[in-house]
Amino acid sequence: MEKIVLHLNKYESVLFLFWVVLVAITFEELFPLGPIFLIVSGVLSIYYLLKGRYDQFTLAHEKVYLRMFPSLFGNFSSIAVFGVFFRSMNYPGSSVMLNVGAIGLVVCGIALFYPPIQNHFLPYLKKFYLRIAVLVVMIAGLTFY
Repeated sequence: MEKIVLHLNKYESVLFLFWVVLVAITFEELFPLGPIFLIVSGVLSIYYLLKGRYDQFTLAHEKVYLRMFPSLFGNFSSIAVFGVFFRSMNYPGSSVMLNVGAIGLVVCGIALFYPPIQNHFLPYLKKFYLRIAVLVVMIAGLTFY
């Protein structure tokens, strides 16, 4: 698991950007990219789940709220990614996943203002905030689309 997480960590920003472009292309219905979109969404979602679990295990000696934050953040990010995928492909159940993902990401964003969590994850705050902002804006846009 460690090798997969560390290898995908290098390409997460490129994969996330590619996923955002695929969401835009899918909604404009320019090309039928369903299988590619599914693969990219699946890899991104699995990466967020594995990254959350890996960080939870590496923080085993820390307090509970520091151990649980990466896992919760990874789970809610994964749910949000698949919610956006389901919504763009018009599959049932997308509204539930979008709501759960958005609420979870907002709660995680608020938790990042708690000083012990903020101090511990200081090198990664920009990445956390950027992911939260992009996913919540996409969810809000898809909800009103």
